Amino acid sequence: MEKHQYLLFKRIYQGENETLDFKFSIADGPKIARTISAFANTQGGSILVGVKDNGKIGGIRSEEDIYYAQHIAEHFCNPPVPIETILYELEKKEILELIIPPLADVQLTRAPNEEGQYVAYLRYRSSNHVAGPIYERIWEKSRSSYINNITLLPSHLELLNFFEKKAQAFFLEEILESVSFSRSATIKILESLILSGFVEFYLTDEGMKYKRTTLQNDKKL
Repeated sequence: MEKHQYLLFKRIYQGENETLDFKFSIADGPKIARTISAFANTQGGSILVGVKDNGKIGGIRSEEDIYYAQHIAEHFCNPPVPIETILYELEKKEILELIIPPLADVQLTRAPNEEGQYVAYLRYRSSNHVAGPIYERIWEKSRSSYINNITLLPSHLELLNFFEKKAQAFFLEEILESVSFSRSATIKILESLILSGFVEFYLTDEGMKYKRTTLQNDKKL
C-alpha cells in the first residue's frame, strides 16, 4: 500500500470530525453545498465522496462527479467557493476528495436549506448547523464600517441583568421565555450587546448559545 493510500485509510478510520465529512454520493447538490458552506464558514475541511457514514468505501459513480462537484461549489453556494478536487483509488474503487478552504474572514458562504432558502451554515464537531440570522447580521456588521455606539437603555440593562443573575449560557428560545420583550426586540437588543462586547455566543451540539462576556471588551464571532 502506498503512503497516500495508508494516510487516507487512517483518516477514514478516525471518522467524521470538524474538518472531515463523508458522503456516499454527490447526487444531492444542495446537501453537498450545505457542507461546503459549513466548512468554508469555519476552519475549512474535506468531503470524501464515495465513503459511507460508517467508513465503508463505496466509490463514486464516475469521474463526472468531479465536474458536478465543481458545479455545486459554483452554483449552489453563494458566493461560489473555490474548491480543490483529488481523486484516489482504494480497494479498486475511486474516492473523490473535495477540499474546502476557510473563507470566514473574507466571505460568508450560504447554501440552500430544505426550503430552498439560502442561509449560512457552520461546522461543529461532525455536524453542520444553521448559523442563524443573528450570526449572519453580526458577521456582516463586524466586517463593515458599521459603528455601534451603544447607549445602555433599560431594555439592555434588563437583558444584561438576566445573564448576570443566571451566570450561564442560554439558547435564544430560553432568553425569549425569560424577558418581557417581543422576539424581534430581543434579537435587536441581543445583537447590539454582542457588537458592543457585552455578550458573546458560541456553537454547541444543540445550536447557538449566548452568555455575558467575562470582559466587556471581549468580542467573539
